[in-house]
Amino acid sequence: IRRPPRSTQSRSSAASDVYKRQPLEREAQTEMFNAEINFAKDSFNLALNGDDQYLGFLDISDDYSSTKAGKLANYYAGLSYLYLNEFENAIDYLEDFKSDDIVLSSLAIGCIGDAYLELGEQDQAMDYYKDAANNHENEFTTPRFLMKQATVHELQGNYEEALEIYNSRLSVKLITSIFSFCNSLTMEWIREPFIPTHAPT
Repeated sequence: IRRPPRSTQSRSSAASDVYKRQPLEREAQTEMFNAEINFAKDSFNLALNGDDQYLGFLDISDDYSSTKAGKLANYYAGLSYLYLNEFENAIDYLEDFKSDDIVLSSLAIGCIGDAYLELGEQDQAMDYYKDAANNHENEFTTPRFLMKQATVHELQGNYEEALEIYNSRLSVKLITSIFSFCNSLTMEWIREPFIPTHAPT
């Protein structure tokens, strides 16, 4: 028995969806460009809320939620709120950010830890620092969040646990990171994530 020919409706519908999203993606990227400029100038309120001409991260994340730029706006909004010391809002937007990017996804998780640390919730911060360090281990983010784990241990008086991190996992990761940096011919620079007042630089 021959099967009936496969319907092409779903395939054409998917292609149509992609075609329709392309101009939306371009619009979102244009809005993001201006919001990112304000972010780079440390104009965080303007970056979040926009002005009479361009949207801010908050509206971009809502109006273009189906686009890559709209999803990235959640990350920038979370960072902006961190710099403005609005830590609950920062947590909300960073938790909404999802990405397959190894570095950005780890930074977002770690920044949630930063927010909890600033709120005085050290155990919560530690959980997120552990998740960030173990999320796609790499030479850039893993040493950073191992260091923050050690710092929280010190704040809690757990000096043996802090020393264990400094002497084992962290030392190996830092050496690997240094060699990786020295051997690289090109670097893609990412803005330094938020550094809480109780965490190391």
